[in-house]
Amino acid sequence: MPRRPTTPDDDDDPFLPDEGDFDETESDDEGSDEDDPQPIRRPAAARSSLINANTLATVGLLVLGVLVGVMIYAVVQRSASATATTDVAPSPAVDSTGTKPIQLDVLNGCGAAGVGTKFRAYLQGRGFDVVASENYNTFNVVESLVIDRRGDMIGARKVARSLGIADQNVIQQVSNDYYLDVSVVVGRDFARLRPYQN
Repeated sequence: MPRRPTTPDDDDDPFLPDEGDFDETESDDEGSDEDDPQPIRRPAAARSSLINANTLATVGLLVLGVLVGVMIYAVVQRSASATATTDVAPSPAVDSTGTKPIQLDVLNGCGAAGVGTKFRAYLQGRGFDVVASENYNTFNVVESLVIDRRGDMIGARKVARSLGIADQNVIQQVSNDYYLDVSVVVGRDFARLRPYQN
């Protein structure tokens, strides 16, 4: 087998294989011309690293496929559980027609600092639309009460029940000038009510 001409730099070239690194295959044309081009043969070490690279790529694609499958499964499960929780009964924070959230204000009728803020946060956390929190016209309210401002006693009772206020403390003062559905007047019994129990 003819060997290609070498240059003095060939011994130092790490990319050129040694003569023994080639697989020996017999040629069908033993008596062919020396000018005939020889088929290109890869060194045995190069074929081995090519097989290792193909195996590594296959394993990598397999792992990537499994990860994508797990992510798709997680997204489907999350959306299914979100749908399940939204199909439950409507929020108690809607009016008696079931179409709009109950809008209310919280009025501090006992003078204790921070009471309005605590009640506001509690009610908002349950879906009520609390638009204002301010002082009532007096700080002498003994028992907390809920005032129906629109003629929707069912909605006012929903607010009272969520706070732990008795039904006998739900009163009606309908006013066309009042833009809210309900007013909550916090009395001196605030510490016994649900916002302070949680």
